[in-house]
Amino acid sequence: MIKRYLGTAVLASLMATTMALPVLADTANDNSNSNVNTNTNSNTNVNSNTNTNSAVNPDKPNKGKRGMTKEEKNLLKEQQRLEKEKLKEQKKLEEAAATAAMLACMQTAVTTRETALLKATEARYTAHKAALGSRKTALVEAWKLTDLKARRTAIKTAGVTYQKSLYEANKAFRAEKRAAWKQFYTDRKTCKANGNSGDAMTEGADASL
Repeated sequence: MIKRYLGTAVLASLMATTMALPVLADTANDNSNSNVNTNTNSNTNVNSNTNTNSAVNPDKPNKGKRGMTKEEKNLLKEQQRLEKEKLKEQKKLEEAAATAAMLACMQTAVTTRETALLKATEARYTAHKAALGSRKTALVEAWKLTDLKARRTAIKTAGVTYQKSLYEANKAFRAEKRAAWKQFYTDRKTCKANGNSGDAMTEGADASL
């Protein structure tokens, strides 16, 4: 009896197990298929997004690191080169204009100086000539005197007067000469004539006047 009962129980257990296996298999297959679909969809979305994001738009130009195409960079370089050439040419024109202005300014400055020196020289010459004329007259009158003492006094007076006249004339000339050169130095600075302008003259050039 016991053996029969055990045999019957084992048989029933085996039958239940046999019947449950297909159900478990179907459930496992369903779960597997669900996971595969989920993974497939996930991979599809990832691949789709990745491909969409990484795809190159044929209508959009290829840009570099700074967001500029090669053609745009070349165009920018050409514009910069033209701008530099324009600035260089403008600088040359400005330098030429400055040189022309400086030359014209220096012509005026030199004319002013030389004219002042000529006038001073003429004024001194006139004063010297007048002094000589006065001395001539005074000496002639002195030699009309028969008194020796009076004649000596007249001759001495004529000489002193002449020397004084020369001194005053020369003093005025030196003052006018200094004023002419001082004005010229100011004018030359205003003209912006530097050491490369070719003018090395100073007041010493007229030291012998």
